[in-house]
Amino acid sequence: MRQGRYKNNYRMFHRLLVFICVLLSWRISYVDANELKKTDIALPASYEGDSSAQDEIAEGSPYFDNSTISWIETKRRALAGDIVALGAYIDGLMGDLEAISDHNQSYVKLYLGLGESKYYGTEALHRLRFSLDLPITKRRFRFILESEDEEAENSVDQESTRSSLSEESGEDGINASFRLLFDARHWDRLSFDWGLKANLDPDIFSRARGIRSWSLSEKWSLTFSPELFWYESRGAGARSSFDFDRLVGDFYLLRLQSSVVWYERYGHRRYVQNLAFFHDINQRRALEYSFGFSADERQHHTVVSEYFAQIRYRRNLYKGWFFYQLNIGTTFPREYEYKTNPFIGIRFEILLSDDLEKVLRTRLY
Repeated sequence: MRQGRYKNNYRMFHRLLVFICVLLSWRISYVDANELKKTDIALPASYEGDSSAQDEIAEGSPYFDNSTISWIETKRRALAGDIVALGAYIDGLMGDLEAISDHNQSYVKLYLGLGESKYYGTEALHRLRFSLDLPITKRRFRFILESEDEEAENSVDQESTRSSLSEESGEDGINASFRLLFDARHWDRLSFDWGLKANLDPDIFSRARGIRSWSLSEKWSLTFSPELFWYESRGAGARSSFDFDRLVGDFYLLRLQSSVVWYERYGHRRYVQNLAFFHDINQRRALEYSFGFSADERQHHTVVSEYFAQIRYRRNLYKGWFFYQLNIGTTFPREYEYKTNPFIGIRFEILLSDDLEKVLRTRLY
């Protein structure tokens, strides 16, 4: 009886998600021609002559009327101003307020969504990231408050597979940390974090990260992303990934990504191999097609834990601070004898920032 009820709920929810996706797809195809007259945004050279791109970069939005847009803009700017004021107040406790620059990089990102899969059921997807800019206290110094690590979220082992890195995810909580950014000659990014994961059982942590890129040829490039981390509850570990990128024209990119995560305390390694093809449709829309597998190694024994394939669609709904993303695909998990586990998910992203230059990225890479 319980199993039959679960199947009925699954079918009903699946139909609801399909209806939402169809409705969104219909809205995506609709562009208000009158909005073209409002735009004054210059197109990059790669988008010149692309009429669809010109339609998409219109300043207005066909999704809301003018009064709704005005109200949303007013509220967003008020919240962004409060965020900057908080950073200025905390920073002023340690320095001279008159030295604060008008350019402040504090921001809040909100992620709200819903996912459904055959074996794992329905899951609410929500995440918060709060970055407080402290320019007086120390240059290149940040206070980060986040419900999930943003940089790790971009890695294949968390984004592409439903069950990856379950050991690291742990309980839900908030990470509060100070981040120090270093100026390194040969590195694109080098940082060190230390802080506290706040939940029912607080967990102290520290981590060091780096990103370095090489141009192998006119079309090929390599990016190396190492990380060392330590959690009081889980001990030390390391993560690293290699991205081999190949440009295909102006709007396509082929990426072969290999990554590994190691946990010293458990003697556990996780490998992820992923092949992805990215398509920048225009400045407001992007697609990704990817497939690959993950494998786990314990006590010198390695098994494939999951195969996966997915399509991701990303859309800029309004002025670079309001996005939605649709994920559709399937996994073949070992715990279910590699049977097909289809999934679908949708999430909305909102950026609150007083920095006009800071926007969410449409690109999926």
